[in-house]
Amino acid sequence: MWRIQHYVLFVYMTKPDYEGKMMNIRVWSVILIIACTAGQAIASDIFWQDTFDGLPGQQPAKWQDATDIQQPNMASIVYHQDGSHAMITPAGITTSAKIYSEKIYQCNVDIYNTLQINVSDISYTATQQWNICLEDLGNPGREFPLYPLSGAVGIFSFNFAHALQWQGYKDFRIRIVISDSPGAYLVVDEVKIFRNTTEEQVLWRDDLIGDAGVSVKNWWDREDDTNMGARIEYTAESSWAVVTFVENKGSHEDPWAEVYTPGIYWDFDECRYMEVKVSGFTENTACPISLKEIPTWDSIGVATITQPGIYLIDLLTQPERLWTGTALLTIAFGIEAPAEGASYTIDYVKIYKDNTQQDNSKTSITSPENAVFAVPNPFIPGNGKMANILFKLVAGYDSYTIKIMDVRGRLIRTLENEYRWDGRSSQGHLCEGGIYLFQVKSGNQRVHGSIVVIK
Repeated sequence: MWRIQHYVLFVYMTKPDYEGKMMNIRVWSVILIIACTAGQAIASDIFWQDTFDGLPGQQPAKWQDATDIQQPNMASIVYHQDGSHAMITPAGITTSAKIYSEKIYQCNVDIYNTLQINVSDISYTATQQWNICLEDLGNPGREFPLYPLSGAVGIFSFNFAHALQWQGYKDFRIRIVISDSPGAYLVVDEVKIFRNTTEEQVLWRDDLIGDAGVSVKNWWDREDDTNMGARIEYTAESSWAVVTFVENKGSHEDPWAEVYTPGIYWDFDECRYMEVKVSGFTENTACPISLKEIPTWDSIGVATITQPGIYLIDLLTQPERLWTGTALLTIAFGIEAPAEGASYTIDYVKIYKDNTQQDNSKTSITSPENAVFAVPNPFIPGNGKMANILFKLVAGYDSYTIKIMDVRGRLIRTLENEYRWDGRSSQGHLCEGGIYLFQVKSGNQRVHGSIVVIK
């Protein structure tokens, strides 16, 4: 609509008019078109949307399923419960089943570049196999999978134009695939394509709203495994959840236990921020937060919270990182407590891509002040270019060692009393693109930093 409206406006504003009696009509036409265009600008943040409002049991009009496409690998989609959700279930006997959106034409992906899906429920049998992809109608047979979502419940956003390197106007349709297992289902509240803003750049979030006393949906706690020493359940206010210590687990000397979020496919190259609002601590209770990879359970700690507040955790400034690119992770919320019944509450958790809006109400958790930094960062090696590794020497020492490692901790290069790095390994080869860690040792001080290498 934007191209048509601007074209009509151009005609009215530039076409000569020498008839005075027609001038008022033309002026009002221009004003009317401007008003319509302005009205469209308010609503045009969303290009395409389905909120799944309809009569339970009926098929959503914007989707094609097994009723429309007679193939064994199709799923069914119907409005669900109160008519504000849709349930997707397999319809045939295959390893996976799919549905398609209607065809979406002339989407300017330079503006409307983000796909968002809100998933409110999922069966356990579907947790390892459901994903979403786009099919390019201009190139038949070409389809572009976005992240598989591995059973996580929440709001997921994908900048598909960036991921697929699309530009200009595109014709495509959305495909959702669910594993075809007995009892598999997926409940979707909304799917939309929209103009991205900072607040919308959310990979995953959980606002922890549910029925009081019920275990938080799709989180793992003592209700799922008696070997876990804590539980998480919705509170009476139904707007946050409480983590309660039950019994000590593991080899920790102090009482300690954990609960886990659903598995999240996390793109570390884009999503650097984790935001958590925590409140309601009982006395002498702490909330250590860590990331754990599934299924290896490799883990890094990212924060320990002991006071209520909103905490912004910048993962790119953490002293160590085990992952780059995309990894399947769970966020582990621990509880260190003096006795059974100790607790704290979590109001929400979200992971997002940018933090251009400064908010002084959030407590930033970053690396210590004496961390090592690299300039430039990101760094493009080659042609004699050097990255400068900057740090403060310990008083009384004039020598230092810098160890450069990949994200798995494998040693790439050791620099002795040299702060410049050319991006090469100890064998002289240019390093592959990705994130690299370094450790600077000076006297009894060890500080850490990271650098992104682009090739």
